[in-house]
Amino acid sequence: MQQDLALQRTRLANERTLLAYVRTFMGFLGLGVALIAVFDSTLSTTLGTASIAAGAVVMVIGLASYTRNHATLRREADELPDGTGPV
Repeated sequence: MQQDLALQRTRLANERTLLAYVRTFMGFLGLGVALIAVFDSTLSTTLGTASIAAGAVVMVIGLASYTRNHATLRREADELPDGTGPV
């Protein structure tokens, strides 16, 4: 029972972390779009594009981390002796 609750807490923490990555991605995306739309210069377009690209990198890292952690949690849940099953 206690192991199952610990796995549930860890699964929820993993989901919260993914949502933090999504929130960060949205921040970079919003900044990039605002820089491109509001200012009319080469520098702002370059910075906006770099911000959007940075947001995409953050999202890829976040999804990779979430997927890796989720697979580990599923594997650990399958190995529980009480047979609670996958997370």
